[in-house]
Amino acid sequence: MQSTEKISIWEQFYIACTKPRQYKKLLNVKKWKVAIFTLLIGLVITLLGPVMDLAGFAVSVGGPRNFVMNRLPAFELKDGQLKLERAIDFNLGALHISADSNKKSIGADDFDDKYSDEVHFSKNNMVIKTSVMGQTITKNFSTMKNVTFTNQDMANLLPLVYFLIFVSLLFVYAGIVLQYLFYCLLISWLVSLNMKTRNQPMAFGKIFQMSIYARVPCELIGTIGLTAGISFFTGIIWIMIGYLVSYQLMMMGLVEKKAKE
Repeated sequence: MQSTEKISIWEQFYIACTKPRQYKKLLNVKKWKVAIFTLLIGLVITLLGPVMDLAGFAVSVGGPRNFVMNRLPAFELKDGQLKLERAIDFNLGALHISADSNKKSIGADDFDDKYSDEVHFSKNNMVIKTSVMGQTITKNFSTMKNVTFTNQDMANLLPLVYFLIFVSLLFVYAGIVLQYLFYCLLISWLVSLNMKTRNQPMAFGKIFQMSIYARVPCELIGTIGLTAGISFFTGIIWIMIGYLVSYQLMMMGLVEKKAKE
């Protein structure tokens, strides 16, 4: 068998995407190399997904400052109330944003199940739903009666916004890695049950290690599809397809391994 020291990150990626029957070569990869591979895959997904969404949006609106000063309607937060020239409703990647000062308040009923992350503004409050933190945050403008905030003030705060976006992306990245590992855990459990029914038991740790590589193709396809705005990749059908494909890729590797033994 090929020495694990000679299997580079690129080779691991290549085998994961194109050579499922050679997954057996990856079973003896050192644990720290598997960890690095997982972190890098999470980084790639973050770059192809949220980061690409942000970059594409920035280009489409002529840059953040132009968006704030010329594309956003004039707004003013003053005396604990938000006044907006006109209502807005748009998507920033996977984030749904809306604002309407004709609405007195916003609540959980205004959320849309097809979005995992949302921000809504009304005359008297704002509500944030975030999948990363797994909770809903409400801010009442009545607690900000001494604050005045306009388009120009937002433009002046853009450096801080950039920093907050960077910090947010770090949390998103961590969430993506954890979600990736959770999906791998589910697939590993199914494969482990299958192997037991075949009377071919295998250490769960090795199955889990293989799942990390088997999950790569579907994660990349799904991420690119979402970034391209294809709604199919947000549905339950794609999720099921992703599980089944990853499961089948793992079984291809295991069956090949058993046949040669």
